[in-house]
Amino acid sequence: MILTLDLGSSTTKAVVWDPGGIGARGEAPLETSFPAGGRAEQDPGRWWPAVVAACAGARAENPEAFAAVEAVGAATQAARHRVEQPGLVGAHVEGDHLAVAAGR
Repeated sequence: MILTLDLGSSTTKAVVWDPGGIGARGEAPLETSFPAGGRAEQDPGRWWPAVVAACAGARAENPEAFAAVEAVGAATQAARHRVEQPGLVGAHVEGDHLAVAAGR
């Protein structure tokens, strides 16, 4: 069994995958704010509680599948240091001019 975690722009999802597909699924809301300048931000202090809540939902849906998890994969924005400010997320447009210049 594999547990995948996705910290999205509005929801954190936890999905347990078994050989036949989805064995369990849980979700937790995750707030994103959109301040001026095209920025999209999340409070990094809410990421871990959202992961815990989403995992609790998956565990409640199928305790046996959740208990059999052997690997975990996660997708989110990465930080290499302690985060002291709101985290930018993929929906922000602050660097769009750079992406256009690079042909993306």
